Amino acid sequence: MAKKPIAYMLCRVSTPEQSLESQEETLLSIAKNYGFQVPPECIFREQKTGYDEDINEDRTSIVELRDAIALNKPDAIFCLELSRLSRRAIKLHKYIYEFSVTPNIPMYFADMDKWTIDIETREPNDENILKLIGACESVEKERERIKARTMRGRASAGAKGLY
Repeated sequence: MAKKPIAYMLCRVSTPEQSLESQEETLLSIAKNYGFQVPPECIFREQKTGYDEDINEDRTSIVELRDAIALNKPDAIFCLELSRLSRRAIKLHKYIYEFSVTPNIPMYFADMDKWTIDIETREPNDENILKLIGACESVEKERERIKARTMRGRASAGAKGLY
């Protein structure tokens, strides 16, 4: 029996109300449907609130993913959404190239149903890569909208004497 290819998964939540387990279950199911196995040590998790403000600093899950790729290149990487990789357009662009294009590792983004590299031919899917790079700007703009809504809500609550 042929051994299933190994995939890595990146799971990140930014609020206590979000579920890492839900992301994991979804991505494990997707990976399995594509014929990949994801051992527990190949799941990179992070629960951290806030925006990755420092352009020069990477989140822990990103550092761990980078280190794992350097030690043992996976057959694929699965991520639920672009925003789980980062909410900064410049970092998303960098990470897509660093984790997928340059080492030739297919990366799948479930929210867009897009592979960066064809899993059969191992050829870059330039059209998908361009769509993902284009979507990076939208991810950062959504972060700005979330910030504005939060500030508006806080101001409204404060005006009413609420916390």
